[in-house]
Amino acid sequence: FPVTIKLIRTERELNQVELSELIGVPTKTYQRWEYGDNLPIAIYRTQIAKALEVEESIIFSGELKRRSQFYPTKRELRGDTV
Repeated sequence: FPVTIKLIRTERELNQVELSELIGVPTKTYQRWEYGDNLPIAIYRTQIAKALEVEESIIFSGELKRRSQFYPTKRELRGDTV
């Protein structure tokens, strides 16, 4: 979970503060999840998935193998060109 959530968060171009605000938890709480110190309760798992726009199973199954499994990045959603 910690590695997966960080990969998806960075792919989404969000920092820890931004994601914690989207989820509605203190940044320190989110950091503990990302560092693997604690796991979020069910309601926050749903909030994380919603904020990252991915299925909960992708985040919590540990089956993420490559970045191409992600949904579009914020940049792609905005239509920015490189």
